[in-house]
Amino acid sequence: SCVQTVEEMFQRASQLKLSKNIWAATLMGEILIDVEPCDGCWNADQNANVNYASDLATAAVNTFGSNKVGLYTSSGSWNSVVGNNRRDNINALPLWYAHWDGKADMTDTWAYNFGGWTKGYLKQYTGGATVCGLYLDNNYLP
Repeated sequence: SCVQTVEEMFQRASQLKLSKNIWAATLMGEILIDVEPCDGCWNADQNANVNYASDLATAAVNTFGSNKVGLYTSSGSWNSVVGNNRRDNINALPLWYAHWDGKADMTDTWAYNFGGWTKGYLKQYTGGATVCGLYLDNNYLP
C-alpha cells in the first residue's frame, strides 16, 4: 500500500544519524548525499563546505560501501555551496544531477560537467506527478 511504502521510506531515513547540513535519502539501496543551498545549513566558507561533504562521503563509503553511495546536486547548487572546490573522493561518487530541461536524456553535457565530474549517472529532468499523495520528480537513468 502507499502508506506502508511511505512509512518504510521514513523508517529507513530516520535510522540514518546524519547532520542536517547535508540531507541523505535512500533510493534503490543507495545513500544519496544532497548538496543544495538552504537557509542556515551551510558554512559561509565554501572550502569548509567541500571538506565537510568530503568527510561525509568518506564516512558513507566506509560504512555502506562504494557501490551504495552517490551525490545529488546541480551545477548551480554545487557552485553556490562549494564554489570551484572539488575532492577526488566526492568525484568518485556517481552523480545524480538536476537539470529541469524536460528532456529524458543526457545530451546536456554542460549540466553535469562541473565540480570534477565528467558524466552523470542519473538525471532529474523535470517535476513529475503526484503518486500516492507524494509529489515525485521525473528522472532519467540511461
